[in-house]
Amino acid sequence: MQEIGGEGSPADIDLRTLSQIPLPLKGKSPINNKKDLWIELVSRRKIFFEFPLMFTIFRCSLKVNEAKQRTIVMNPKKNNLQIDAYIRQLRRLKPIHKISKPKSTQGAFFDFCFDITLPIGRRTAYCKLKESLTSATIHNLSAQLPTYAKAYPENLFFLFAPYIPSKAMEELASAGFNSVDLAGDVRLKIENSIYIFITGKSKPMLSQAKASRLDQPCGLGLLFTLLTESAMVSRPYRELAKVSNISLGSTGTLMQELERRGNLIQISKNKRKLIRKRELFDLWIEGYRNRLRAKNLIGQYESLKESLNLVLGDIANVMRRNKIQWAITGTYGAYLLTHHYRSDRLTLIVETLPQTLLKVLRWMPSDRGRITLLKAFSTQVYKFLTQTQKWPVAHPLAIYAELMYHGGDREIETARILYETELQRLIHES
Repeated sequence: MQEIGGEGSPADIDLRTLSQIPLPLKGKSPINNKKDLWIELVSRRKIFFEFPLMFTIFRCSLKVNEAKQRTIVMNPKKNNLQIDAYIRQLRRLKPIHKISKPKSTQGAFFDFCFDITLPIGRRTAYCKLKESLTSATIHNLSAQLPTYAKAYPENLFFLFAPYIPSKAMEELASAGFNSVDLAGDVRLKIENSIYIFITGKSKPMLSQAKASRLDQPCGLGLLFTLLTESAMVSRPYRELAKVSNISLGSTGTLMQELERRGNLIQISKNKRKLIRKRELFDLWIEGYRNRLRAKNLIGQYESLKESLNLVLGDIANVMRRNKIQWAITGTYGAYLLTHHYRSDRLTLIVETLPQTLLKVLRWMPSDRGRITLLKAFSTQVYKFLTQTQKWPVAHPLAIYAELMYHGGDREIETARILYETELQRLIHES
């Protein structure tokens, strides 16, 4: 038994020895804070110390906690029994000779991987597992896969979900995904030599997912704030509530839910860390399409002026005189950042826009109007301001979500470029 302390100094201590101590004892409650770790170390290892050593072990406890959280990220995040069900579907296919045991992946995009032996040789299959699919999810995955596929050349990519409609399989296949669902539908294309299409299966009965406040408008407003500026996660709840346009009570409840989900680490009293950001990124994109956009929609309008540049000039003057914050989102905002594609639609995020100002602008309500107004869901949406742009541009995350909402081929192509240039760093796990 190694004893630490006595005549030694804290500098002589090998912190890795402490961080590798198996904790907790079998049958005891988990260790959640520095005090619990300290008591456990003293009781199990008979550690004797001088006063300065206490702070060394406290620092060690933070490393143990972060290591535990990193383990959550590295391991497959989904139910192993569900993964086995999808792999059984693949093993029934004749061209597949052997599939290895699933293992964790280093990146944040894929959930797990396995080796698969085919007539053309052995390949590694990187897999994404979803409990449910929406149009926003499919568009989002299709836009992001080409970015991550560059890091895994000559490998396969699979999407597993309980049910995948045939049209969704076609869109995913064009992006590079092979698809398998629990209903028995399979779409497999490997290097222009193996083609398997099994369709026409009925949709299985699925249990309803447990409701979460994070995918409600108040939770989505907070997620946007946390994803767009990492330092905000450690700010006081009162400041988070103000920036996210939600109540103080809701802020506390949502932060507790993030911690229960394993997306938030309490490093110290005044410092927190957001982890597994990709899950939250995907959750926000889907929530924007399904709930947030409809709630924040002010209306659609048409202007007497045909040129959108003239329309922007009018609204810029009105907003400046009335000291109202605003920003351009959607395809026009994406064009100002990427110079790739600009449609004939103009979508704006505004702090407020009284009816009197609509009369000044001479805009008329129209279900087919080219101009769409959305109410801001977080003050962070205005923070992405560049000196080179003539007009204020919304944060790229808001623009990306609006592109995914429309979901056309050109919008998805533009979203992919925007993701690679502006958004990939947001979900990078530091």
